[in-house]
Amino acid sequence: MSRFVLITLWITACTSAKEDTGATGDGSGVSDEPLECQIIFYDEEEYDAEKWDCALDTLCEYVRYDAGERAFRSREAAECLLRAFAERRIGKLTLGHQGSDITSFGSETLYILDTLGHVATNKVGQQDMVTDYYVRRPYRLKAASYFEDCLAADSDEAMAECLFAWRDGDCVELETTCDGGF
Repeated sequence: MSRFVLITLWITACTSAKEDTGATGDGSGVSDEPLECQIIFYDEEEYDAEKWDCALDTLCEYVRYDAGERAFRSREAAECLLRAFAERRIGKLTLGHQGSDITSFGSETLYILDTLGHVATNKVGQQDMVTDYYVRRPYRLKAASYFEDCLAADSDEAMAECLFAWRDGDCVELETTCDGGF
């Protein structure tokens, strides 16, 4: 029951009014209908059929942060990801997070879709041997200066906090040539 409530709260928190981004819509910029930001799957086959798929170049090595050790596997890979965010380089990135215990892990494939910094994601999260799959509608990246400041972080822990908070505002409706579940 608590898992259902948590998911409902997450979906509720992630809904917003549609925004005019030069994408689909009536051009007025606002709609009365809430925009669903993500779809949650509990079955891997359903997720695989609906997840985002963009034929984009991989920009950086896989970035993995271990919260237990408070360290990245490769700080250089994390810096590469932050520079890609700051520069709005179109491409694909993969970001992983190991919880401070060994029972939680998440891996997210991020697609920077345009030079405006719209990012769509596929995410797999595991908590206590239960795996959830997410397909997320595009969000805007925070300002380039935010990511440039993150590069100056004095510890991996501070850089990770900065890196995982990449979203700016609510999800948006966006036309794209990528295959996706929305």
